[in-house]
Amino acid sequence: MQLQRELELFWETKNALFIQKVITDKFKQIVRAIPNWKCDVVILDRTHFDQKYFINVLIQDENTKTYLFEEIKQIEFDLEQIYKVIYVRPSKEIMYQHQKERRENIRPLEKYPEKYLSDIYDEHDNNIEAVYPNHVKIENNKPLCYFCSQYQNHKCVDSCDFKYYMEFFDSLNI
Repeated sequence: MQLQRELELFWETKNALFIQKVITDKFKQIVRAIPNWKCDVVILDRTHFDQKYFINVLIQDENTKTYLFEEIKQIEFDLEQIYKVIYVRPSKEIMYQHQKERRENIRPLEKYPEKYLSDIYDEHDNNIEAVYPNHVKIENNKPLCYFCSQYQNHKCVDSCDFKYYMEFFDSLNI
């Protein structure tokens, strides 16, 4: 989901309601469009179901939370139609490392305190079973070099464990 300008505004203003409303509206748009896509596989980094974790951590006002949760409920999306939900679970250390790299290279306005990241991580990890009861989990604590992340593992010079990921995805029978 590309919301670069909106994310920049959020990190400038810290207006959590604004960014959560923008994200909810974007999910509504995506979910409405999916039936018209001519493809066999749709990969979403996260869905509106995951949004509640961010809302619970970012927003303190109960009226605002209620408003956003009602907005999310309006998104008609049946998890029963989903063949596989893959929960890619990094370690907290890997998550901190990725955010540090993103902050230095891409988004200088983002200032994720480790407590915020930890709270989101714990909230999500503790509730994954309730949100996605039929999920498959993969531990994402084996970093891949640029070449492996681009499926060019034959060029790898870092001895990445590309086989770990290939075996996992092969086992899904997609």
